[in-house]
Amino acid sequence: SVALYAGQVAGSAASINSISVTYSKPSTPLTLSSVSPTSGSTVESFSSIRFTFNTTLKSVLKTDGVTISGPNVTNQKLTIGTPSFYSVTATLPTSLKNLDDGEYTVSVAAGTFNNNEGSTNQAFTTKFNVYAKRDILTYKSYSPTSGAQLDVVKIVYDQAIKVDDSKPATA
Repeated sequence: SVALYAGQVAGSAASINSISVTYSKPSTPLTLSSVSPTSGSTVESFSSIRFTFNTTLKSVLKTDGVTISGPNVTNQKLTIGTPSFYSVTATLPTSLKNLDDGEYTVSVAAGTFNNNEGSTNQAFTTKFNVYAKRDILTYKSYSPTSGAQLDVVKIVYDQAIKVDDSKPATA
C-alpha cells in the first residue's frame, strides 16, 4: 500500500518517483426504453419495428441480430437500419410484404447494438398481434326471392371474397 501526503510518500515503496492513476468512466448500460409497435398491441399491418434506447446508439454490431417469428414465419431476419440518436428501425425483407394474422415475436440478440461508451444491449423479445382490417361486404342481390323454397341461396357481393373452408360460416 502507498499513502500520499503533501511533500512525502510513505509506505512499503519508499523509492517511488511517480504515481500514475488511471480513471475509467463507468459506462452507461444500454437498455431498451420503448418499442413500436408496443408489446402486447394489435396492429393492422406490420412492416417495421422501432427500438428506442436510454443512450445514444453508436452502431449495429450484429446485422442478423433481429428476427421475427409467428404464423408461417420462423426466425426470419429483419433488416436493421442505421441508428439515429437513441433509435433504430428494423424492417421486414421484401419477401415478407404481408404477414398473416396472429401473434408475432421479435427477438433481439444480446450485443446487437452498442452505445458511444461501448455498452451493448441485453437480449430481449417483444410480442404483438397482426389482425388485418376486414372490409365490410355488402350484398348486391340474392336469389331466390322471398317466398321461394330456400334449398340453395345465391348471394352476390360488391367485391371478390376469399373463402376459408376451415372456418364454417356463421350467421
